[in-house]
Amino acid sequence: MTDEIQPRARLVYIAGAYEGGNIIDTQANMRRGHALALAALNAGYAVYDPWLDFTWGLLAPVARRDYQENSMTFLSRCDALLVAPQSENSEGTKAEVAYALTHGVPVFHDFDALVKAMPPWGGEVSDGA
Repeated sequence: MTDEIQPRARLVYIAGAYEGGNIIDTQANMRRGHALALAALNAGYAVYDPWLDFTWGLLAPVARRDYQENSMTFLSRCDALLVAPQSENSEGTKAEVAYALTHGVPVFHDFDALVKAMPPWGGEVSDGA
């Protein structure tokens, strides 16, 4: 008997500030985003972590618009958007939240609220917190 790998029931987009006023602030934003993405992954969600996109730029130049359109494409297919702490002033996060709200993707600002309203293994979906 083999253990067939199954897709996870819920796909969560992690949104949050990327750029900071300097490299130290940018790295802090990335750490917060990665930490939240990892927590969601460990809880059982499939996760889109946009802070990993920067690695493409290590191979070749990528236009900012291409990063943004790629992210929005993933967001359009997600079951929920989870906002990282300290991201309320990020223009990119505001755009992601606006898109999600306009397209019926529940938005959560608290990890526990996401888990309660939309368990990773499926079940009932309620409004975001």
